[in-house]
Amino acid sequence: MPSVATGSTVMGTPTTPNNAQCTIQGSSYSGFTGTVAKYHQWGVSSVSENSGYDGDGDPPSGGWTTAITPLVADKTYLFRVYAYDYEVDGTYYGSTKSRRTGAMLATASAPASSNVGQSTATISCLYYPNCYQSTATVWLEYKKTTDSTWTTAGSQDTGKTGYSQLSISRDLSGLDPSTQYQFRLQITRSTVNNGSFTSSTSSFTTEVAGPTLTTENANGIGFSTATLNATVNPNDITTDVTFEYGTSPGVYGSETSPPTELTGDTDQEVTATISVSPLTTYYFRVKGAYSGGTSYGSELSFTTPQDPGVFARNQEMLQVQDYDRKWGVATTIFFNVPQIAASSSDSFYTGAAPWIAGDVKRTQVVYNDSKTPTVTGPSNTTNLPAQVSGSLYRLDLEAAEMQADDIWINLSHSATVRDVLLRVRTHQQLGSAIYDSATGQRANWTAFKTAGYGSGHGMQVNGGATGDGLQAVGGASGVDIRGVLGSMVLRTGLCQASGSDSTHVKLDSGAPTTAGFFVNAIILIVAGTGAGVARVISAYDTNRICTVAAVPTTVDGTSRFVILQGADVWNVSPGAELTNLPTYASGYGAMVQMLFQRFAYRIDQDANTQKWYKSDAATIWRTKSCTDGGSYQSLGMLS
Repeated sequence: MPSVATGSTVMGTPTTPNNAQCTIQGSSYSGFTGTVAKYHQWGVSSVSENSGYDGDGDPPSGGWTTAITPLVADKTYLFRVYAYDYEVDGTYYGSTKSRRTGAMLATASAPASSNVGQSTATISCLYYPNCYQSTATVWLEYKKTTDSTWTTAGSQDTGKTGYSQLSISRDLSGLDPSTQYQFRLQITRSTVNNGSFTSSTSSFTTEVAGPTLTTENANGIGFSTATLNATVNPNDITTDVTFEYGTSPGVYGSETSPPTELTGDTDQEVTATISVSPLTTYYFRVKGAYSGGTSYGSELSFTTPQDPGVFARNQEMLQVQDYDRKWGVATTIFFNVPQIAASSSDSFYTGAAPWIAGDVKRTQVVYNDSKTPTVTGPSNTTNLPAQVSGSLYRLDLEAAEMQADDIWINLSHSATVRDVLLRVRTHQQLGSAIYDSATGQRANWTAFKTAGYGSGHGMQVNGGATGDGLQAVGGASGVDIRGVLGSMVLRTGLCQASGSDSTHVKLDSGAPTTAGFFVNAIILIVAGTGAGVARVISAYDTNRICTVAAVPTTVDGTSRFVILQGADVWNVSPGAELTNLPTYASGYGAMVQMLFQRFAYRIDQDANTQKWYKSDAATIWRTKSCTDGGSYQSLGMLS
């Protein structure tokens, strides 16, 4: 039985996207006895989309070859051959084969370089992928001319296709200065032919090693000038150094001049002082120009402060001046004021007094005896300030204007001088106490008086022929100073000569007649015979006679006595031992007993502890810590 087999297909290399050619072979023909008509078929979706007649002939001994064109380059087609046998009137088909057509060659222009510096460069290339169904992977690579190994520049571009021109560009860094580099384009494609492409090789040479420039922080930053700083190593290249600066990042509208010329191979400091404006941020960098080009340091910034003159002129700087004067007495106060236009708060106005009616207001504060304030005003002062000399001015206050505890005077002016607040006090208030600040009087108060608070004591001085001098003024339930001191005195009066001798003092006839009444009290002779004598009363009888230790002079009817409360300071019974350490509040007896125990008791000591024993020499009373320093000892406190 006749049969036909589809042989191999051969793809050519097209020169345009639409002139691809495929050569199809018919082979393995057998079983034909007569004339045979030979055909071929091809298509994209179906093998029968297109057909071609290859002619008639005797039964072939091998097969036939047919060229199909034009086809789309780099596109997958279906192919087969078939034959018609005239003798048997039958058609016989070969198998269907799939094959992608050949692709055009990829092309590229010569790679180009730009922005070549000492250690950086940009390389690029224009190319055509020239593929339709396949994709291309594209990359740039470079190397030193003297090296054998290529380095891929950055990432690869993948999935590139079509017949339009494309471009690839990569930035290089870390290059060596004064060095020649080669670079080229590489393309790989998934086509059935011509899958790899290498462009021509180009080269560039990096710039010679230039100066090293480092921008440093600015200093000396004021409102009008600032100093720019940098560190520069010329690297043995003559370099002209300047600074670029401006008020926007990366925008330098100004440059220092003249440049500083540097040579050598060491770090060198460069500075330049520039003029600036207050409250402005400046951006700057160092710049080095040399034969091979220009290098720059990084950008830094600083902000200038406010002009202190503007700052001073913008401050309120309200002056408050205090004065102490008499209640209800006309007075003159002197003052000065800072001028508005001054750049310093120490500058005073020296012109004629600028205040007019309405500029000077007076507010009065009066306290009653309960210290509740009554406020009146503000009202215009009777007089306006007048210039005395230079910056010194005076204001005359009338007696009626001084009838207050506090007089607040506000001087306002909008154009020439700053506002001033004058406070005139006729009385001072400390907490709940009010003091007259001078000898003038106020209603129902004497010359000097401290008012008591609640039931507490106040104080006043009563002058004049019948005055008692200094006395306490009690509150609702208080007592005066004499009452307070009197509570500390048991009795005072004149001694009686009859019944008194060197060991006895007889009190006045009004003294108590209760036996023992003044025992342990202290009697002092404060005037008359025996003045200065003080004794403890050891006995007191019903005849009002005090028994005392012997006195050098027997009292008589001129001797004035004072009996005060006494205290028993010997508060330790004889033979008793202390149970606790004395404190500052202990009696004298306890302290004397402590001294006795310190020198009379047994004391033992080892390397760490000092022990005090009671009188039985066995019971420990107290201990001290002990540290032996070799040449000294440190003892702690008794505990």
